[in-house]
Amino acid sequence: MQIGLFHQMWATPNIEDREFFAQTIADVQLAETLGFESCSFGEHHFIRERPFYGRLPVSEVFIARLAGETTRIKLRTAIKILTLESPLRFAESISLLDLLTNGRVMFGSWKSC
Repeated sequence: MQIGLFHQMWATPNIEDREFFAQTIADVQLAETLGFESCSFGEHHFIRERPFYGRLPVSEVFIARLAGETTRIKLRTAIKILTLESPLRFAESISLLDLLTNGRVMFGSWKSC
């Protein structure tokens, strides 16, 4: 059985963005070490005034960073709001990211490849 994680990228306002992302990178590295198959990330926009809010407006940028910090774990966009950008441009971006990560990027699919 293959098991993946879903990270909503939420945190409280008292945690600085730099600290939050550093901890999330460490979490994904640990997940890879523990043998998890994948980690998925939720995209969030314009909601910083809430007591607990999402911190990731562009998941593919974070996935690119994670790809350099890991070697095996698959990285997936779990929530992607396609109406905020050109679908063709996003398809190009995710295809390039998949190529640069040797096939470790997944878009929206919950079924293992």
